[in-house]
Amino acid sequence: MVSVFRGFVVVVPLLCSIAAIVLSALAIAGQTKAAQPVKDIYMLQINLTEATSTFSSLTSGSVNLESYGIGEIYSFGMWGYCKGDSQDGKYNVTYCSKPKSMYVFDPVSLFEDELNVSVTLPDKVKDYITVSKVVSKLIFITGLIGACSAVLTGVFTIVSFKSHMVSCIAMLFGIISFVALALCAAASTAMFSIFEKYFNDEASTYGITASLGDKHFYAFIWAATAAALIACILNFFAICCGSTRSRGGEPKMGYHERGYSSDYKHGSDSD
Repeated sequence: MVSVFRGFVVVVPLLCSIAAIVLSALAIAGQTKAAQPVKDIYMLQINLTEATSTFSSLTSGSVNLESYGIGEIYSFGMWGYCKGDSQDGKYNVTYCSKPKSMYVFDPVSLFEDELNVSVTLPDKVKDYITVSKVVSKLIFITGLIGACSAVLTGVFTIVSFKSHMVSCIAMLFGIISFVALALCAAASTAMFSIFEKYFNDEASTYGITASLGDKHFYAFIWAATAAALIACILNFFAICCGSTRSRGGEPKMGYHERGYSSDYKHGSDSD
């Protein structure tokens, strides 16, 4: 069998890789459908509950929200958005967009499409949305790379019990997974935290607010990043630590009685 320490430096990073896979998958799956738990996983939520009955001050004409089917709350994920209303203080999702790869966060275009009018927001908000279009793609790409690399890290970790070289390969994929997930987590946290502040400073006068919500997405993506880091570190130790050689075929080192003892006895009798 392989050594106990070898088992430790392989099993623990394997468990961490599995955790990174599950946690990153949950974060990535947010807002793909109106069902638990993914409907409550989003990067940003825009609340229109306190808005006036029209977007008159924001649009080129008077528009009634209800007549156009505008939701009270919009939440945005990596694949699209969901909308709904607030019932007893809880977010009730009524619709989710069809998942789209490389989804770009652009609430202005979304509202313009639903209202069929031109929406005018403060320049700071518009400038930040322009930047967010680029960062949204970065978040999507790094999130997928991180999750896929975590899968490969787990696969190579499984087969690394008897090979230090395979542990090296697992560590390399672990590095890719950690770096990608860290970039995804940092970019999403920074972008939407800044957008939350800018949006609330500029648009709150219209009764429209932005919030990171319960921050389930950020909890999952940062936890996945931490798990990927631990898996990477332990796979590094697994490269040089722990015996991978089986002792099953080695000869036993026992005591053997010396054969000359009986000859010596016979020789003594002849005397």
